[in-house]
Amino acid sequence: MPSNLLLLLPLLGGYWFIHVFYYTKIRSQALDGYRLVFESVAAGIAFSSLAYILILQIDHLFPELQVLWHEVAPRIPHLASVLGGAALSVLTAYTLTAISHSQTS
Repeated sequence: MPSNLLLLLPLLGGYWFIHVFYYTKIRSQALDGYRLVFESVAAGIAFSSLAYILILQIDHLFPELQVLWHEVAPRIPHLASVLGGAALSVLTAYTLTAISHSQTS
C-alpha cells in the first residue's frame, strides 16, 4: 500500500497544479486521457524533486528533525518528499495564480 501512495500523491499534486494554475488551467481542461496523466506526472515529479532537495537541505541543517521524522514514519522511505511535493504543488498553484491575478488588476 505505501508504494501506491508514493506514486499517487505526486500524480494528484501535479494534476492539482495544472488544473488550478491560471496559465495551464484552460489547457488542462482540453487535455484528455494519457496526455493529461503525462502532464500531471511531469508536474508532480518536478515538485517532488524540488521537495526532495529542500528536505535534504533541512536534514543537513537540522539533523534532529530527521530523527524525529524517522520515528513518525520509520518504514516508508521518501514519504516526506512525496508529501512535501504535493503540498508544494498546491501552495505554488494558489500563490502563482494570486500573483498573476494581482498583476492583471
